[in-house]
Amino acid sequence: MSELIKAECNKVNTAGICRIESMIAYNKQLPYLIKTSVLRIIQEFIQNSLKHSGCELITIDVTEKHGGLSVVLSDNGRGFDMTGLQAKGIGLSNMKRRIKMAGGTFELTSQVGTGTKLDVFIDHKNLFAS
Repeated sequence: MSELIKAECNKVNTAGICRIESMIAYNKQLPYLIKTSVLRIIQEFIQNSLKHSGCELITIDVTEKHGGLSVVLSDNGRGFDMTGLQAKGIGLSNMKRRIKMAGGTFELTSQVGTGTKLDVFIDHKNLFAS
């Protein structure tokens, strides 16, 4: 999974639109559903940040936390008002649906002028459930 994330980062960094910094400290093999869900969420976050935030930096941290998989995505863009968020596009609902299918939790925070942050966590018992 780390190679796929790095490839996404390289595409954006090469384009020069924005800089992405990633720290991937999770090296365990993941089931296909989990890996695909996490990659799609990362891609969606990057695309939303590039399209809407005006950010200069996106950070991606993928680590082991409390025995599970933690993915923290953030940008330093303009942020947005979270009230009435459900009315905005299908990207956010797709991300929520993907993480729910993977048995994880999803927390999005944003504030006008400070950027956006997405915390995803999948407990170990859900990572390798059959």
